[in-house]
Amino acid sequence: MKRKIWVIIFLASLLLPTSAWAAPSATLTTGSGSGNPGSVGVVVPISLASVDGGQVSALQFDIQYDSSNLNVTDVSVGTAAAAAGKIVVSGLPLADTLRVILYGENQTVIGDGTVVNVTFSIEDTAPVGDYSLNMVDAVASAPDATEVPLQTTAGTITVSGTSTTFADVPRTHWAWKYIEALYQEGYVAGCSSDPLLYCPENELTRAEMAVFIVRGDHGADFMPTQPVTEIFGDVILSEWHAKWDHQLYEDGYTSGCSADPLLYCPNQTHLRKESPVYFERMLHGVDFYPDDPTSYFYADVPYGADSVWYSKWVWAAYLDEIIQECEDDANRGDEFYRPDDGTTRAEAACIMAKAKQLSLPE
Repeated sequence: MKRKIWVIIFLASLLLPTSAWAAPSATLTTGSGSGNPGSVGVVVPISLASVDGGQVSALQFDIQYDSSNLNVTDVSVGTAAAAAGKIVVSGLPLADTLRVILYGENQTVIGDGTVVNVTFSIEDTAPVGDYSLNMVDAVASAPDATEVPLQTTAGTITVSGTSTTFADVPRTHWAWKYIEALYQEGYVAGCSSDPLLYCPENELTRAEMAVFIVRGDHGADFMPTQPVTEIFGDVILSEWHAKWDHQLYEDGYTSGCSADPLLYCPNQTHLRKESPVYFERMLHGVDFYPDDPTSYFYADVPYGADSVWYSKWVWAAYLDEIIQECEDDANRGDEFYRPDDGTTRAEAACIMAKAKQLSLPE
């Protein structure tokens, strides 16, 4: 009951007129924060400083912000307000506006220092730059419920770092830094240009992997010449992928999926057990041929006398540390390689960025 009475007294005090000539006897300052696109937990402190003997026991203010790029995730009591036994309530009465009310069941004066902490998250697609946090309609109440003349200052959230390039690959995606590194170096162009998408969870066909590897070797702007003679019995020259399949063969990355007859199997899903062949050759050269594994490394990849054709390639990629952690969070860190699963575009980006030893964005 006492809390309700005090809130009523405080809210009533907000309606009292402020003398136009009254000098500020307290200052409320909005602090600053910083982060990258996709950052969470960006804390902006709101601080109170009393001057000329001003005494503040309750506050209300609005903070205007860009809600298309920033989100309020938490509003909490700062140390100065907590020491005075105050609590905070907040709401979003209007678009781009956070309303904060700080009060208590007592009339204790709030000391100088942080009174409120506002926590923001930054949208994955937020452009790099400064975002203003403007404080408006701020009023302060003294212990006797009279208004305290108040001066306010605005704050800023600075967004820095690399913005998200692909609309479907936020910074929170496990493979973001690998995909972004490949794009910035010109090795990938995505799966769609308008909007710009990467399709990270799509499994690659062998035809699509040919495009991926050839561009990874030659650059995103490279376009193979159209072949005039068929190499693979199942790759018709009129097919869109013919030039990529042929270029992959000419570059020495593949000998196909069958030797007699020579086939490429372009429409089959490119499996995880096939990927190390391409990326180990990208790392060491097209003439590279690895040794057989000599010890246990994955529960589902045979070794020693039980080795199969892909064991040596997975083993080499494991030793070179280009396949570790190149999986989504659900599958990462266990003892399985999953050789018969399809290779996703995200997994391929991770392995290729490691094989090419690219610098990764922060």
